[in-house]
Amino acid sequence: MNSTLNKTTVGFGIASVVVIILNTVLTITKELYPPLLTYMKSISILGVKHHWLFHGLSIVVLFCISGWIFSKKEFGVTDSSLSKTIAWTTILSSLGIFIFFLIELFK
Repeated sequence: MNSTLNKTTVGFGIASVVVIILNTVLTITKELYPPLLTYMKSISILGVKHHWLFHGLSIVVLFCISGWIFSKKEFGVTDSSLSKTIAWTTILSSLGIFIFFLIELFK
């Protein structure tokens, strides 16, 4: 049985799908484009310079902002379709990162 979710749940569910995809793209892009990685390493967060700190903070901020924006709209998404979309996005993005690093390992 599918039920209709409230706008906040749907908004942040859609935001999670968007952020998972962007996280995958950013992870692969910064490995393929050294100037981006160097720039991310140069930014200090709480006195620590590491690209994963900037990466993680960017993703969390983007999730919060996009979730808030998407929560203002009506999508009419069911709990079943939203959970399946989040699960498949996570699986495919994880597989994409795994394959990318596997290819990089054997270069």
